[in-house]
Amino acid sequence: KRRLDPDLDALARLQRSRVPAGPAVIADPQMLAAVQGAIMAGACLEFDYLADGAEAPKWRRVIPYGLVHGPITYLIGQMPGREISPVPFRLDRMSEVRAANLAGCPPEDWDLDAWLGQSFGIWREEDQEIVLRVLPAAIERARQWRFHPAQQFEDQGEFLIVRFRAGGLREIAEHLFIWGGDVVIEAPEELRTVMRERLEAGQGALARPELSQGDSRTAS
Repeated sequence: KRRLDPDLDALARLQRSRVPAGPAVIADPQMLAAVQGAIMAGACLEFDYLADGAEAPKWRRVIPYGLVHGPITYLIGQMPGREISPVPFRLDRMSEVRAANLAGCPPEDWDLDAWLGQSFGIWREEDQEIVLRVLPAAIERARQWRFHPAQQFEDQGEFLIVRFRAGGLREIAEHLFIWGGDVVIEAPEELRTVMRERLEAGQGALARPELSQGDSRTAS
């Protein structure tokens, strides 16, 4: 044990999990346990939910279809008695979480992985055929990259074509920024439109003369 302690101390001191930029959200352990308990009990889940932009939370009752962990933890829930697809709820926006006195289980053929695969990220919208053209300088990197679980690669001359079906066009467009122009949008046209919108919005990150002048006046 005396020999192992220094080695374990060095391992603990020199290992970290990388935390990417994003929302600083930690799922409440008790809330997470309540959701997991409802899933195991086959019961509906009730909670108050503060939707994005709402001034006050509203009561919800859903059938828990699963949990998706990541920088933000989401409950996937389907409202009982309504013919609508399951939707994601952020755990950090839920309160007063409790199992309902009402049975609720997803269908036997429910596939959480397939449901996730319909989107590029977490946001839900109708999936479309995405076609991307990788320029020669980035092909080696792209072959080792996962754009989507169902992606397909196709060699086309000096280029590499990436195909997959997914929704979440804004998330796809924002992801493509990291490729610095080495991945070109071939289809659909809707994705090109979203990319143009994100490029225009990104101009706001550049220093504007009127703001810089105002800062200088304040500093003087």
